[in-house]
Amino acid sequence: MTTVSVPPGQGGRPRDVSCFEEGAVTVVVPVGDVDIDAAPPIREAVAGAFGARRPVVLDLSQVTFADSSALNLLLWANSSGTFYLAGPVQQQVQRLFDVTGVNGIFSTAATRAEALLLAARAAAPADEKRDASVLNSEGR
Repeated sequence: MTTVSVPPGQGGRPRDVSCFEEGAVTVVVPVGDVDIDAAPPIREAVAGAFGARRPVVLDLSQVTFADSSALNLLLWANSSGTFYLAGPVQQQVQRLFDVTGVNGIFSTAATRAEALLLAARAAAPADEKRDASVLNSEGR
């Protein structure tokens, strides 16, 4: 796991960004405020995963504040590769999504575990997806 410390956010709250691989998926976990100072290391982690053709799960469950820099990052990631948001998101982050009208634009999951399942399915080769589809349709 890689962790990058970011200068303290509003009110001196600590924050950092952790990045690790879970199977074929890269998981990025920002903690604290995601603003103009914190967005670049998150973008770098996501871009690295996309460069390696890996899907990304961005776990927002520990983000306490997000501004337009965070929104810009999410919109970029959504258009750049296979990308899932994991929650649950904090009230302030949900308010940003509500006010800006981006609800429904992102592929989201209620938990990191659910997002990892979605991302792993997206990363699976076509043969594995077909086999899983057949198993599911046969009730196995």
